This record gives sequence, structure tokens and C-alpha cells, in this order.
Amino acid sequence: GEDAVSLDENTLNIALERNKFVFVDFYANWCSHCRDLAPTWETLAEIMYEAAEYRADNHFESKGLSEHDYTAEEYAEAVKVELPVFIGKIDCVDHHDLCIRKNIRAYPTLKFFVDGEEKGDYRGHRTVMEFSHFLAEMEDKFRGEDEAKKTEEVKEVATDRTIRNESHEEYARALSATRHKIQHTWVDEDHPGCQLSGFLLVDRAPGNFHIQAQSKTTELAAHLTNVSHIIN
Repeated sequence: GEDAVSLDENTLNIALERNKFVFVDFYANWCSHCRDLAPTWETLAEIMYEAAEYRADNHFESKGLSEHDYTAEEYAEAVKVELPVFIGKIDCVDHHDLCIRKNIRAYPTLKFFVDGEEKGDYRGHRTVMEFSHFLAEMEDKFRGEDEAKKTEEVKEVATDRTIRNESHEEYARALSATRHKIQHTWVDEDHPGCQLSGFLLVDRAPGNFHIQAQSKTTELAAHLTNVSHIIN
């Protein structure tokens, strides 16, 4: 099965109500960048459940309980309680109206929620290790004083799953070295929009020219992308 949970509007609302931290991939099934991200996103979700199982096992062991002392349903509930971050995904082709309301203009868009409130879009490197570092930072920022820290196990499991040899370790270090230069989340007020300026020569007056927005990491939704400009 899939550990990254496919959501619609109803199940998204339920996930936001039941989980303190929710990380959602808003994608389009035709988007090549989204297809590239899909296995990494699924691995991230698997790691969340592995970390939760580790914490649940420790919880039962600390109470002197063995696997014969609790039911499968009780264990599953304990894993849900210990889940560090709920990882979900929404196909914006199937749920177009929902994505419009969530202000999705490019694919994939990765939104992080805390206590049901949106806290911005993730803009960092799309690797399991970088995701795990980001989630740890978000937990440190938004975790309550009396709440347990759950992402330490996430980083340990992510390292075991992704760092297999020296070249993997060198690549992870290289990405980590640039992490401080990246603004992980998007704040609208910090981005007033395109501010092209300069001179353009056209063959005749009135002439025509075209502006197209492109990205190396996302597929822009053309019908939601305003590239109009005022020419003086």
C-alpha cells in the first residue's frame, strides 16, 4: 500500500483536525517534476511510520508490555499517536477546485500545516534527508513546551534508508552546506512579483512580444499564471 495518503477536501480536513503537523504534496499527474518527486515522497511517508513504530515499541516496552499484551488495533492506534508528521498528497487534476482554493499555481507545491493552519510552501532541496531536516526545524519552531519531540527518530531512519555509501554521504553534506541559503517556506509579502525593466526593440510599431514563465523545479499552471506587463 501507499503510506503517503491520497486526500480529497474531506479527508484533508480530517487530517488537519487529527494531526498537529501535516505535509501535503499538491501535484498534477501529467507533471514530470511531480513524477520525479513521487518515490521520494512515498519514502518520506514510510519513514514517518517507521519512526512512529519505533516510538510505539519503546512506549510499550517502557510499560513492560510484550506484543502479546496488546491487540493489533491498539498498536495501530499507538502508531497514529506517535506519527511525527502526517504525509499526504492531492492530485490537482482530480481535485481542481480544492487546489484553486489552496492557491496552487505550480506543481508540485509542498504545503506545511500546523494545527490546521498553513505555514507556507517548502522551497528546499527535494531529498529525504533535506525533508527530514526541514521537519525537525518546523517541529522545534512550533512544538509546545510539554509536547514530546518526535523527529529525532525521523532523521535516524532517514539516514539509515538513504545514506548507503560514501558518495551518498558526500551528496548529503553538499546539500546541507547550502541549506542556510534557502528560504524553505514562501511568504507572499516577501515576493511582490516580477519586476522586469529595461528596453526592448521590436521590428515595427505596434509590435508584439511574448513573456513565458518557467521554472527548473516546478510545472506552472498556465491558466493561473499572470505574466501580463504594463509597457510604458
